Amino acid sequence: MNYGLKRVWALHALPSSNNVAIGFDEATVVIKIGNEVPMVSYSNGKVVMVNKSEIQTFNLKLSQGDYKDGEILKPNVKDLGRCETYAQTMRFSPSGRYFSVCGDSDFLVYQYPKFTNAAFGNGSDLVWATVNVSQNIFAIKGDNNSIKIYKNLQEFKVFNTGFAVE
Repeated sequence: MNYGLKRVWALHALPSSNNVAIGFDEATVVIKIGNEVPMVSYSNGKVVMVNKSEIQTFNLKLSQGDYKDGEILKPNVKDLGRCETYAQTMRFSPSGRYFSVCGDSDFLVYQYPKFTNAAFGNGSDLVWATVNVSQNIFAIKGDNNSIKIYKNLQEFKVFNTGFAVE
């Protein structure tokens, strides 16, 4: 980070928070790092949550009972394990057999519910294809203005765009 405020003299993280204060020669800056709310992805009753690096799951279809609108459910949450990257985004595949976790510069695809690593690599964002769901096709925004296409969890094609990919 370069705020152009000359030298840093103080750095302090607020306990139990994502706020960090930085004291410069010419100003003080407070930034928020990460997200305090866990990320959640849903597919056909199955829910996966990532909170920091902890991954948990539960199945809403198994929550039987007579519930009123707005009532808070207390599902049976199961720990899957720890993610190998600090999650920024996550998504279930359309088939519901896999889910992806993207960090700042890498991605991981896990098999659900076994929580085994199915694919990984460098990239900052992942989207799943909604056609040919059985082939598990997804695209990754890679480095150097490239888009990588994966088919059956293996790298299939790389496109170099020549411009910044958003």
